[in-house]
Amino acid sequence: MKITVKQAVRAYLALEAMAKEDIKVSPSVGMCLIRLKRKLKPEMESFAEVEQKLVQQYAERDENGDIQWVEQGRFAITPEQGEAYLRDLEEINNAEIKLLIDPIDIRGEDIRLGLEAIEALDGLVIME
Repeated sequence: MKITVKQAVRAYLALEAMAKEDIKVSPSVGMCLIRLKRKLKPEMESFAEVEQKLVQQYAERDENGDIQWVEQGRFAITPEQGEAYLRDLEEINNAEIKLLIDPIDIRGEDIRLGLEAIEALDGLVIME
């Protein structure tokens, strides 16, 4: 199956959140979701590395050459650099990757997911 990097990252983060919330599923569905998360992890790690390189490239720096952080996870950037950063980030997010896994069928499972998780897992998990 082909998905975008953005879809892979969002799905991985949704699965992480589900694990932290201790969502109850059957053992067979649980193992399938764990396998999916494992398949997505390298894509998440690769994205994080590339995103960090973009931050290094585009972030404003202080007099010591350190990145100027505005708040946790947000860095200072000029409007011109911001446009280039967003363009490069969008290109990365829209890149297609091949995921060697079939969609996971969780129909019939009594699972309560938020809209964000449902959207993030759409296409990777069959819910209806």
